[in-house]
Amino acid sequence: MAMIINKLRATYSKIFYNEFYSIKRKVNGMLSVRNYSKIYGLVTKLPNLDIVEIGGASGAGSIIIAKAIKDSNKKSKLIVVEKCQGGSRDEVGDYDSNLNLIRNNFRMYDLEDQIILHPQEITIENGGEVIKKIQTEKIAALIHDADGHLERDFLLFWPLLIDNGLIIVDDYSEKTVFTKVSTRHPQGGIKSLMTYRL
Repeated sequence: MAMIINKLRATYSKIFYNEFYSIKRKVNGMLSVRNYSKIYGLVTKLPNLDIVEIGGASGAGSIIIAKAIKDSNKKSKLIVVEKCQGGSRDEVGDYDSNLNLIRNNFRMYDLEDQIILHPQEITIENGGEVIKKIQTEKIAALIHDADGHLERDFLLFWPLLIDNGLIIVDDYSEKTVFTKVSTRHPQGGIKSLMTYRL
């Protein structure tokens, strides 16, 4: 029964969200195609200001955001922070493998001009390096899909966000399943709960 439901969902996604379904499949995106479609629509309505995304993973969400910027004829940039190791990136391989993967995915969609990649973990200490990559006076949106440290990223980027700017936060849940601490789960499974509480 589950297999039939999954096939029906895939067929529905192909019919109603074909472009987003294709990107999700090719780039191994982790969000639903419906969420990618919603993000695309929201970004097209934003002012012509840069956007910061914390946690690019393999780049599916970044591609959706950058396409929305490009398709709406904006000159703004998407600054993507991706540490390229640990967590879900361990499934791909080492730092170099992940860096090559995300760069190749951006190249596949001809979006290198829309995206500025910061391929290292962000901290309070090095956050200024990311801020220097922002080319507009303010940012239109802050997208957070990383390690749960909202306090760090809001401290760094909230002052730059326009009034009524777009904020998207992924991976939050009131419930959690604790796991053994590992490179795949460096916080022992509490990331979603920590994000929810923050």
